[in-house]
Amino acid sequence: MRHMVLLSATALVGSISAIALAQTTPTEPTPPAPVTETTTETLAEPTANGKGATVLRTRETTTTTTTDAEGNETTTTDAVKNIQTVSTPSGNVNRVIKTTDANGNVTTSVEHERAERPSRPEKAEVAERPDRPDRPDRPDRPERPDRPDRPDRPERPDRPGLGG
Repeated sequence: MRHMVLLSATALVGSISAIALAQTTPTEPTPPAPVTETTTETLAEPTANGKGATVLRTRETTTTTTTDAEGNETTTTDAVKNIQTVSTPSGNVNRVIKTTDANGNVTTSVEHERAERPSRPEKAEVAERPDRPDRPDRPDRPERPDRPDRPDRPERPDRPGLGG
């Protein structure tokens, strides 16, 4: 029985050193880190119906390329960002950003940049108007003579109730 305990203890000590040696031996080289790349392309730059504004449409695509342990490259599209920028002749800039992520979720945001306008000059003070002279009082109207009372209208036979 003693020999078995001693043998198992020796085997256990020998396996610990083998485990430590296995941990220190270099393994296969680690794959390179993923590479993220953003590509921007200009889609169109038309004018806005001849009104003087310029419209710029761009698409930004973000892709990640990863290499696994076997050396295979995998490219995934992380997000697509469509940007429409409208610049008006007055200097205002409006930007609509539509982002589609890898799961297909769409997020839209709108940004407005207002141009700096020169401040209005202060209004000049208006000079006071001179006082107008008082109007003369109107003369009193002469009283009208009293009218004699009108006679009552006789009852009309063809329309009862419309008489005087």
